[in-house]
Amino acid sequence: QEWHLDCRTPRVNEVDPINFFAGSRRAKAMCKREVSFLCLCSDGLYEFKREWNSFVPSKFFRNHSVTQLACGASHTLVLCDDGLYGFGSNKQGQLGISRSLYQLCSNVMGNDLYYPSPQLLSFFSGMRILSIHCGKDYSLVITCNVEKESVVFMFGACSEVFSQNKVFVPTSIPELRGKQIVNVYNTYDYCFCVCQDEVYGFGNGLRCGTTSFKGGVNRLPEIENLHIQNISGGKRFAVLQAEEGLYCLGDNTSGQLGIERPLGYITEPMLHPFF
Repeated sequence: QEWHLDCRTPRVNEVDPINFFAGSRRAKAMCKREVSFLCLCSDGLYEFKREWNSFVPSKFFRNHSVTQLACGASHTLVLCDDGLYGFGSNKQGQLGISRSLYQLCSNVMGNDLYYPSPQLLSFFSGMRILSIHCGKDYSLVITCNVEKESVVFMFGACSEVFSQNKVFVPTSIPELRGKQIVNVYNTYDYCFCVCQDEVYGFGNGLRCGTTSFKGGVNRLPEIENLHIQNISGGKRFAVLQAEEGLYCLGDNTSGQLGIERPLGYITEPMLHPFF
């Protein structure tokens, strides 16, 4: 497939990020990567990279209508009206490209194999995709089958959910099949899946409600009684915004939860004393 990319390299300080968003251009969504960030605008999708102390916008997907985007540490998923695209690192299988194609088609940069240009993820062709999500080295795609049931596919670094560490082919999570999924929240390497009457968690690092390792997909009754509005987090910690207040959970050794005591690991959701 032929891609029309705008590879213009502006001079230093030619692009002013403030002026770039002036006028009729509107930013609809932004997604941060390790060395750049993506911005879905009213007139297309742009990537901003740091070069010579200036953000340089590079417009791509010029002929595609972008509806959703999600970024991990080194990979990106973009949902368009004609399908799901991925680019970046596939070292852990986080692009959902099979191992055979991964070894045959990828470019090699040191020990890292990657796709620098958008790849159509044919696995999801013909499927109705509801939403896309990315963690550090994994991806989640929520689809709706012919029975109008939600099906959650996961791929990438999934050792806490599946038997193998690197999942190159999107695999459905049986524990979430048919659940009425309300929202999905990703932290660094942990995922909260809020359903109609239940909340599930899976991944590495946070281990909601316990200091011991719990693999697989776990129901989280500790937060099911909360009316969750938003969840955000970093490495091994999360903050839950609910109608009842702001709750903290996980690693607080550096005070990242904004609580003076305890400074260790908070195993039960704790109502923040300040907010």
